[in-house]
Amino acid sequence: MRHLAIESALVLSLVAGGAIPAAMAVGEPGTFEERSSLDLPGAGLHALTVENARGRVTVALGTGGDVRIQALKIVRAAAGGKAHQLSSDTQVVTETHGGELRVRVLYPQRQRVRIRFWDLLSKWDLPRVEVRLTIEVPEGLALHLRSSSGDLFANGIRAEQVLESTSGDVTVTQAGTLRAASTSGDVAITDTGAADLETVSGDISATAIHGPLRAASTSGDLRIRGTTRGTLELESVSGAIQVDEAPAGIRAGTTSGAVEVHRASGAARIKSASGDIVLGMVPPLERADLSTSNGDVRLDFAKPTPCTLDLSTSSGDIHVDLPLDDENSTRHHVTGVVRHGTAPVVVHTASGDITLAGGAR
Repeated sequence: MRHLAIESALVLSLVAGGAIPAAMAVGEPGTFEERSSLDLPGAGLHALTVENARGRVTVALGTGGDVRIQALKIVRAAAGGKAHQLSSDTQVVTETHGGELRVRVLYPQRQRVRIRFWDLLSKWDLPRVEVRLTIEVPEGLALHLRSSSGDLFANGIRAEQVLESTSGDVTVTQAGTLRAASTSGDVAITDTGAADLETVSGDISATAIHGPLRAASTSGDLRIRGTTRGTLELESVSGAIQVDEAPAGIRAGTTSGAVEVHRASGAARIKSASGDIVLGMVPPLERADLSTSNGDVRLDFAKPTPCTLDLSTSSGDIHVDLPLDDENSTRHHVTGVVRHGTAPVVVHTASGDITLAGGAR
């Protein structure tokens, strides 16, 4: 019973404590803000879960051992009384269970709105409210953020984290292991460990990844900047894929879009149903499998690399600027060995040219 009483006190403190009067207007007429804050001891906590249906959520590493929560309510309503009621009916609730701190924003489920005839003829919007959360946490807390319609930000959280937004962007910097997903929004991460990224309709950007990376987008581009220390597994149904460096190998595929990898080592498996493929390989080479149904393929070696070649095109030309042994070539099919190598390089395009060169791209 004592535990429940403490939790109830925390809820009331966050909702009412330190609030700026809702009558204070900011920005355009009819917009009101109300602020509140709460500090909680971080001792004994191992995880933080935040649920905010709409409104930005920002979580960052703090300087102390406490959890600091700041909430900003933004209410847009033409009538002052309606704005105050919306603000009063919107609450930020905290609960602690087994070392997990849960922060939830409770929005009004229903609104009664009277619309006059003249409102329909003027620029009139339904009253609405959103809550923006800014949270500072001590080191070591695992993180789980969820939003239906809002952007999610996390910075400096090295523990495991999961960020999910239905309609909003996800941005993560200086993280450990993470999983991030958005149904309709972009996903951008920088300086993280192993990552699993997914968006249905949006672009994915990853920079300086220190572990394996899997990224998939149904309708959007994938851009991998800097050097990725782990293996890459990339997939886009409709979008281009661009990679700076993949020293631990890459597997990439797109249904409709080009694939461009500047530097890769190890094993490279790249497939495009409709789009060009450009790949730069540097030793060591394990194998390379490249195929496209409708597009050109260009493979550049940093220097002549020992391998075996099997190149074919149904409708196109093949150009090889490498010293070949045991060469067997026609216009549409070339096999051969480079410097007595055994690493297989298999390239196929149904409709397009194939070019292999010994100089770096």
